[in-house]
Amino acid sequence: LNNLRHGLYARTPVLPGEDLGHYQSLLHSLLAEFQPRTLAEQHFVHVISDSLRRLQLTSRTLACLLDYNFSHAAKLRRPDPDIAADPELLRNFYLGAAYQEDAVGANVLEKLARHEERLHRRIFRALHELRTLRRRQKHGENANSNPIFAPPDA
Repeated sequence: LNNLRHGLYARTPVLPGEDLGHYQSLLHSLLAEFQPRTLAEQHFVHVISDSLRRLQLTSRTLACLLDYNFSHAAKLRRPDPDIAADPELLRNFYLGAAYQEDAVGANVLEKLARHEERLHRRIFRALHELRTLRRRQKHGENANSNPIFAPPDA
């Protein structure tokens, strides 16, 4: 359970205190959709499921961070009355304040965006590998011809 400050890099897809049923529902939906026939296919479905769960956590973390930054920015800065009177301008004011605050600190929003992009790439790679395995099986090729899953040389 490394890095439990936010859980984005934890080894397990479900952290203590989180709803295991929600993750299992997601996994079962993906297993039903892809119907993996081999261990390799099952692995890629699990990669997709774990990545989607972490992507959901990333989105939730981003929303919480923005909420926190909005409330923190509200304490530090006061918009002028014209901005405060318009809900859209007020939201943009606080969003700008949150980004400005992030740029001064550890660039948390940028890190979350990079993490989100990595998760998207991981999902797309897993989907690509899953499709590649299916094509090989369809054409009668050995699924173990994939070097990632090839048995070690004896």
